[in-house]
Amino acid sequence: NEPADNFGPTPPVQQTGDARPAPFLSDTKSRAAIPETAPKPTAGPQAPPAPVFDAAAAARFKDGIAALDRGDIDGADQIFADVARRNPKAAYAWTNRGLIDERRGNVSEAESKYRRALEIDRAQDAAWDNLTRLSCRNRRCASIEAELREAIAKSPEALGARNALVFALISQEKIDAAG
Repeated sequence: NEPADNFGPTPPVQQTGDARPAPFLSDTKSRAAIPETAPKPTAGPQAPPAPVFDAAAAARFKDGIAALDRGDIDGADQIFADVARRNPKAAYAWTNRGLIDERRGNVSEAESKYRRALEIDRAQDAAWDNLTRLSCRNRRCASIEAELREAIAKSPEALGARNALVFALISQEKIDAAG
């Protein structure tokens, strides 16, 4: 038995510092940094290379963020879809599209887009975080817990999956296991 939904409504677009679903990835000082040059190699054989954004793709992504800042959710979704079409490895574009769908109440579409982001980049913290919170809000904490444990077993260095697992455990009141 999973606890009742105690997470409240989905936060507004620009809310920050909340324990519920993350805001759109618009703060370039946080996890939404857009790689504009070739990424540095990452440790581990399973780490996929980060996408290389050319100047036009980076500018287009920033246009999507600006649209969100203006409250133009539909425009932002179209821009992020365009970024993903032009650069299929743009995991953050998929994550932002998932956030847009989640705020629209399209839970299955949001989940699909978070999963698409994770297909591209299994180490993306934001996608794991949002997928886990969405799953727990929809009373599927136990299933996402199992998925997170599997992901961690395959990639023990996966910090995003580890953090999301802690959230899933706490959400299920498995406090000792989360420590």
